Amino acid sequence: MKLTYRLLALPALIALLSACGEGSNTLTDPKISEAETTTTCQDKDFCISGQFVDEPVVGLNYICNLVEGITDDDGVFTCPNNSVATFFLKSATGNRKIIIGKYRVRTLGSDANSNLVKINLIVTPEDLLTSTDSNSSMPVQLSNVLRLLQALDSDGTTNNNTINRIVIDPKDKKAIDKLSADVQVSDFAKTAGQFDDLLKPMFDELAGKSISTITESQALARYHASLPTIHGGVYEVVPNVASVINSDSSQTFNGMFGRFNSSDLHSMAAMFFLIDREGKAIGNALEWQNTFTTEQLNNDLVQRRLLFGVAPTYLDFNSTETMFENNGKVKSNFILDSATGKIKLTQGTLQKGTIAGSDKFYRNAYGLTETDSIDSTKLGVWQRLGTDNLVQLTGAYNMQRNRDINMYLDASIWKTIDNVTVGEKPVFPLHLKLTLRDGDRTAACGGSTGNGCLLGEMGISILGNGNIITDRDNNCSAVDALTLQDSSTAMQEHRLGLVATVLRDNTQKAVPLIAPLMMVGSWARQLPNTDTWSKFYGIYMGASSGFPGGTKVQIDISRVLDKIVKMQHQPDEQESFGVTPVWTNYVKSMQSYSMSATDKTAIKPALSGLVSNVQVQSCYNPQPKQ
Repeated sequence: MKLTYRLLALPALIALLSACGEGSNTLTDPKISEAETTTTCQDKDFCISGQFVDEPVVGLNYICNLVEGITDDDGVFTCPNNSVATFFLKSATGNRKIIIGKYRVRTLGSDANSNLVKINLIVTPEDLLTSTDSNSSMPVQLSNVLRLLQALDSDGTTNNNTINRIVIDPKDKKAIDKLSADVQVSDFAKTAGQFDDLLKPMFDELAGKSISTITESQALARYHASLPTIHGGVYEVVPNVASVINSDSSQTFNGMFGRFNSSDLHSMAAMFFLIDREGKAIGNALEWQNTFTTEQLNNDLVQRRLLFGVAPTYLDFNSTETMFENNGKVKSNFILDSATGKIKLTQGTLQKGTIAGSDKFYRNAYGLTETDSIDSTKLGVWQRLGTDNLVQLTGAYNMQRNRDINMYLDASIWKTIDNVTVGEKPVFPLHLKLTLRDGDRTAACGGSTGNGCLLGEMGISILGNGNIITDRDNNCSAVDALTLQDSSTAMQEHRLGLVATVLRDNTQKAVPLIAPLMMVGSWARQLPNTDTWSKFYGIYMGASSGFPGGTKVQIDISRVLDKIVKMQHQPDEQESFGVTPVWTNYVKSMQSYSMSATDKTAIKPALSGLVSNVQVQSCYNPQPKQ
């Protein structure tokens, strides 16, 4: 697997929507390993990569403009922007094909405005249910697409979705030539029995594979089990308030902004959070309030009276439950608690990792003209409710995913009890201890060349499903899958994040690496000061926020079974930030903007620091599979 580090910069117009985020591509470049790949996408075409997902599907043919290829070992395809990708199955030397469907490959921004942004697309069989190169709409029976792909799977399936994928063997594709004619998109609308009869000549040639034994409910269950991960990654609603004029002459602001009913009081909120591999939210948020006259809204820098003008108050994620439906729609439980009420996201649909809050931002984000129609129900809308549960204001919000994840973790690196052989030791769950030091560079903390004063030691558990949780008592115990309560003590553990991807660094003799993303949420603020974890409230690592910044990190696990690990910045960060990983405190950083010069100096050591040491917990002792 080729190790890639691509940093995607947001152009100015997209930055109006979400500010400058990391936007890092954590998928690998497609492998070219089969004669079926005849042409590749060239940089002059502004190439966009995507991951085709039932589970990630390997070996699926595609053609887009003059580009023709197959999805790689991660299910990744690459096409020119604004092309129509046709997905199909066909052997390298065959004459027959099974056409599954079409998808419009389109990134954020537009050619007309010269503000295209490279993103990673996620494409599911549901996205292929219409013919995208015409105005016609051809419904396709989703279950037949799923049943076909799953019936051809040569990789098998486990109870661990992180290591599941569908691998279509090139040799099996040769049986497609036994069909009497090409299978068209419309054929997937047949009943299961009719569809099975159509494909019978092919499956008769494939020993051990059968589509008729996979029921609709079985296919849908396997598919739906993989979907919570599709929204995984790092999200941000930035406190970057700037106004635009919509096509109806109304004025709207980016970020998350609103005016109290019958009042000059306005509210701005900011969020920075993760969605883990189970679709659960981890993160932090803050709110600023100040009054504005109409003249001030039109002429003043709004940010100056909010971010730089008043101290923010805490907003706490009301739930760690899933915040988005599989189709990207925000759920009704997307609520943030405040000491004076709550904030609720009442509307919005993630499309390509983005929710736009107004007509103007929506058109800008998705490259639409002023005459293109838009679905206003997809726009981001939020409300602030008082302690009496009455609505105090209704506003718009803009949200951006600025770090993607790979849905599949390479099983040659990601070794769990589900995929190791008998007698082999699994690596995960892996229990580590991180030593965090603050940014104090006074003589007492080692001076300008030192690592800072000790902030504390952070015990973490990297679970077999790719999520990361706390190990507050450093005992390596298993936890309840739902409650995260320690199975051997009364300790309550909490979600911290996830592994974004696994990597092999070819410059270091194919060393296996994992890329963690972690945030400490508001639960830590509720702890007594005597608890070390209370000092970690607001800290994140492995991700970057639009304002405080941040860095990407990696952990070398090549000698983990010898209890040796190494954590450092990813190579593209090392020139600017050095090798030693950096942590950043989102909450304290955002609070610091409105502080006096004296207070800013005092809080500076708490804004960021180093992860000076990472070690395997002494209790880590994986046993061979029986």
